Amino acid sequence: MKVLHIGKYYPPYPGGIEIYCKVICESLVSKGIQVDIVVANNSNNFIREKINGVNVYRLPRKFVLSSIPICPKMPNFIRSLVEENNYDAIHLHYPNPMAEISYLLGGKQIKLIITHHTDASMRNKIKLFYTPIIMKLFKEAKQIIVLIDKFIQNKTLLNKFKNKCIVIPIPVDPNFLNEGNPEKTALIRKNYGKFILFIGNLSKYKGEDYLIEAMKNIDSNLVMIGTGTNINNVRKRINDLKLSEKVYLLNNINNNELNEYYDSCELFCLPSISPVETFGIVLLEAMARGKPIVSTELGTGTSWVNVNGETGLVIAPKSSEALSTAINDILKNDNLRLRMGHNAKKRITDYFTVDKVIDEVINLYRN
Repeated sequence: MKVLHIGKYYPPYPGGIEIYCKVICESLVSKGIQVDIVVANNSNNFIREKINGVNVYRLPRKFVLSSIPICPKMPNFIRSLVEENNYDAIHLHYPNPMAEISYLLGGKQIKLIITHHTDASMRNKIKLFYTPIIMKLFKEAKQIIVLIDKFIQNKTLLNKFKNKCIVIPIPVDPNFLNEGNPEKTALIRKNYGKFILFIGNLSKYKGEDYLIEAMKNIDSNLVMIGTGTNINNVRKRINDLKLSEKVYLLNNINNNELNEYYDSCELFCLPSISPVETFGIVLLEAMARGKPIVSTELGTGTSWVNVNGETGLVIAPKSSEALSTAINDILKNDNLRLRMGHNAKKRITDYFTVDKVIDEVINLYRN
């Protein structure tokens, strides 16, 4: 079987959709399926490489428009790949206007599967142009993968195509179920003491400002791993609140080292403030390491991943006070912290392993 994936970017480029693509593609390869993926490069260069068995084509990116990588060569490139390979399916990761236009121009004769990661967020003028493309794309799709059932009910556009929708959750990267390195874990604890962990792209919707302010009332340190458009504001916020001795901002941590950071922390916090945060792959990673979670109620998949009172606490967004209260409740009760961490790991093994997900994806390609 041969499958062509079309995405936005691909690791080591960071991001939740990118991690999902990597886990799905590598898992398909492990099942004996040939997988090609076409994505944008983060420069004006063409790169072809093989990563863990996956054929990755990174196309030249001319510029970025409203967070959309513009790759003029993508439609013709996909058309040529389709002509050269007898693909059984094309798997497209939505939203990504460049990929969607490219499929409609160059890949329509192949069975289309879509993973709906989130609703497109665009300025009104772009949305007027984009909505007819989405409608045409969803009509072309044989099946649409959604991450949780709530998305079908809540999203107007998906509701129109609910007969095509199937719920398949995001699986955790198997690397986060491997054994950690006790020596590295001990060194991290020595360097940062007792700490709360945040990992993510530093953007306004992640709610970092509220977490940093909450640290004024928490007897613990905070380690933040990430970079992004809001990084300078994060640094300023830490300095303005005179928290530089208890809030550590790290932006050069290799993904291979994340297990030990998860293992070293007391709990993981995702304080996002916008439904742009649809699932929270970092929640899966932290829970796979047996860590309790503090997250916010956004009406999305984050509160399905982190079950309030069982695997962690779910609080109202945009509240430093709620964050500090929830974090302190867990930090001050070792039995609660350990019980929630145990439940978190069990929830991952019960629902979010690759083995429980990948066969469902393969069945979509075959049937």
